[in-house]
Amino acid sequence: MHGSPANSWEMLLPRFFSETITRADVWQLLSRNLWDRYLYGALYPFGYGLSYTTFGYSDLKVSKPVIGAQENITLSCTVKNTGKKAGDEVVQLYIRDDFSSVTTYDKVLRGFERIHLQPGEEQTVSFTLTPQDLGLWDKNNQFTVEPGSFSVMVGTSSEDIRLKGSFEVL
Repeated sequence: MHGSPANSWEMLLPRFFSETITRADVWQLLSRNLWDRYLYGALYPFGYGLSYTTFGYSDLKVSKPVIGAQENITLSCTVKNTGKKAGDEVVQLYIRDDFSSVTTYDKVLRGFERIHLQPGEEQTVSFTLTPQDLGLWDKNNQFTVEPGSFSVMVGTSSEDIRLKGSFEVL
């Protein structure tokens, strides 16, 4: 075998309620607000993958804290191979419209990049978001970029978010 198994899952695999659990297990899940996740959560989150090494994420930069509705915005971060073997990493960018007029997803994948790093090597990964990436279909069925706050999340999968930031659209 050669290379690094940085293959990321491209789909969600549902978790089925098939195991036998005790009342004590149910009580633990309920008391920690984990019942819905246990019943309906993904067995493997979107982007899940394995590697023979480890990676560190740092230095999330947002090109502008405030943009206009028709402007692009650039985001970047540094990824470092902190392990002892060379490996591939799939850096994933998710965004969330914090206060939209219609119901939107908690996280939306808006970019990803596969990089190969030697041990100790680091690389800056950049993403550019366009108005098309930030827009949504409003209640009048019009595509629009609504003003407000957007959250930015960078990580290895939809569940393993390493960096967070935000920006505002006027």
